[in-house]
Amino acid sequence: MAADLLSFWIIIFFCLLGVIFSSKFRLPSAIGVLLFGMIIGPHGLSLVHETELISLFSEIGAIMLLLFIGIEFSLEKIMKHTLRASVIFIFKLGFMFLFTYILAALFHFSILDALILGVILSLSSTAIFAKLISHDTSKGFEEAKLMSAVLIIEDIFAIFIIAFLSQIDLSNNLLSLDLILFPILISLLVLLFSYIVLKAFVERISILAKGSAEVQLFLVLSICALLSSLAAYLGLSYSVGAFLAGSILSASKVFKTSESPINNLILLFSAFFFFSIGMLVDPIFIYSSLLLILVFTFMLIIFKFLSVSIPVYLSGFDGRSAVFSSLLMLTTSEFALLIAFQINILSEFDFISFVAALLFFSSIISSLLFSREATVSASLNSLTTFNGFFVHIKTFSLYMRSVVRRFEPGGAFYTAFTSNLEKLLSNIGFLVLIYLISFFIKLNMGEDMNFLSIKIYSIEIIDILTIILFLIPISNILKILNVLVKEFAESFHFVTRKKSNLLTRTFADLAFFFIFFVVAFLTPIAISILSLPVSFQMLFIIPLVLSFIFIMDMARSASEFLKSNRRKIKKKIASIKIRRI
Repeated sequence: MAADLLSFWIIIFFCLLGVIFSSKFRLPSAIGVLLFGMIIGPHGLSLVHETELISLFSEIGAIMLLLFIGIEFSLEKIMKHTLRASVIFIFKLGFMFLFTYILAALFHFSILDALILGVILSLSSTAIFAKLISHDTSKGFEEAKLMSAVLIIEDIFAIFIIAFLSQIDLSNNLLSLDLILFPILISLLVLLFSYIVLKAFVERISILAKGSAEVQLFLVLSICALLSSLAAYLGLSYSVGAFLAGSILSASKVFKTSESPINNLILLFSAFFFFSIGMLVDPIFIYSSLLLILVFTFMLIIFKFLSVSIPVYLSGFDGRSAVFSSLLMLTTSEFALLIAFQINILSEFDFISFVAALLFFSSIISSLLFSREATVSASLNSLTTFNGFFVHIKTFSLYMRSVVRRFEPGGAFYTAFTSNLEKLLSNIGFLVLIYLISFFIKLNMGEDMNFLSIKIYSIEIIDILTIILFLIPISNILKILNVLVKEFAESFHFVTRKKSNLLTRTFADLAFFFIFFVVAFLTPIAISILSLPVSFQMLFIIPLVLSFIFIMDMARSASEFLKSNRRKIKKKIASIKIRRI
C-alpha cells in the first residue's frame, strides 16, 4: 500500500511537469502527461510500474475523458450543419482510410494492421481542436462550428468502433460481417433508446440539483456511472455509456453551473489515463521505428489537410476557410489511443507506441502551422491564383454550393423530403399493419378450421385481399419516391426544366448516370485489388442507386422533350421520307 501511495505521488508530480510543458508550448495537457508517462514508466526510467490502483484510475480516466467529449459536443450542435458535416466526414474517412491503407501496405503491414491504421488515423483530435479554437476565437467562427459538427460525427463513429472491439473475441483474427454489424446494431439501439428516455428523466431530476454545485457534480457522476454500468452489462465498453451520459448532460442548462468542477475532475482522472498509456509506450520501439513514424507523420499531415480542405472548399467555402478548417483537424485523435489500447492484443505490432508518437508529433506540427495560418493560406493562394485548373475548381465549388443548399434546411429537396416524410412513414406503417393483420388471421385459421379445402380457399381470398390493400400504400409510396427522385436529380442540374433545356438536361442526366455507373462498376474491382474485406464491396450499391436515379430523370426529360417537339419531329421524319422517295 505504501508503494502504491508513493507511485501515486510520483505520478501527480510528473503530471504537473507534463501540464507545465504542454502549457509552455500551447499544447493540450494530455501531450505532456503522455510524454512524461513514457519517460518515467517501465520502458523508461522505471520510476513507477503498473499497479491495480493506477490501472483503476486509468480506467476511470478513460471514462471521464469520454464524458468530457460528450459534454463538450452535444448532438444538437450538428443539426444546422448535418449535411455538410456528413459529406466532409465521409470524404475524410474514405480519403484517409484509402491512402493510409495503401501507405501501410507499401511498408509491408499485414492487411489487418493496415485496416486498423486506416480507421484510427482518419480521426482527428477533439481536445486539440478545442485548444486551438480557445486561443483564437476572433476568426473562422462558421468554419469552427462546421468542424465541430464533423468531430461529433467522428466521435460517434469512434464510439461504434470501441463498441465493436469490446464485443469481439480478440483471440480470433477472423472478422466477419456479422461480428461488425451485431455490436454496431446493439450500440446504436442502446444509444438511441437511452438518449431519448434518459434525456427526459435527467431534465426532470436535474431540478432537484438546481442551485447546488455539489449536488450537480455527484448527480453527473451518478448518471455517468449508471450509463457506463448499463453499457458494460450489455457487453459494450464503459466508454460508450460515458459518452452517452455526457451527450445527455450537455443538453441540460442546469448543469452549466457545475461545468468548472466537472472539468477539473475530468482533468485529474484523464491525466491518469494518458499517463498510464504513456507508461506503455516503448522508447526503444520509437527509436528503432523513427523513420517509419516520421514518414507516417508527414503523410498523415498531408492526407488530413487534403481530406478536409477539398470537401470544405467544394461545399462552398473560400480557400482561406478551407485552409483554416484543415489546420484544425490535422492531429491524431485521442480515440486512436483508446482504440490502440484495445487492439494492441490483436496484433504483434506496437500500436500504442506508434499512435502515441504520431499524436505527439502531429500535435506539435499542427500547433506550429495553425499559429502561421495566414502565411500558409497566402502561400497556397499564390500557387493557385494564376493556375487555369483552379479556375475550373472554383467554378465547380460554386456549383456544389448551389447543390448543397438544396439539401440544407430551406432548400427544395429538404422541403420536399420533410413535407413527405410523415406520409411516407404512415404508408410504410400501413403496409406493415396490413401484413400483420393478414398473418394473424391466417395463423388463427390454422387452429380453428378443420376442412382443408375451406382453409385453402380462405387463405387464397385473404392473400388476394391483402395484395389489393397493398396497392394503395404502395401506390402512395411510389408517388412520394417519384417526387423525391425528381427533386434529388433537380438539385444536380444547373439548367431549369424548360422546353429549350430538355435536351441539355437529357444529356446531363446521361453523363451523371455514366459517372455513377462507372464508379459502381469499379468499386468491387478496386476493393479486390486493395485486398480489403469482401463486405466492403457492398459499397457499390450507393453509386448504383444514384445512377438509376439519373436514368429515371433522363427518361422523364426525354419523354418531355419528345412531347414538346412532337410536331417538329414528325415534320423531320416526313421530310426524310420524301427525300428518299
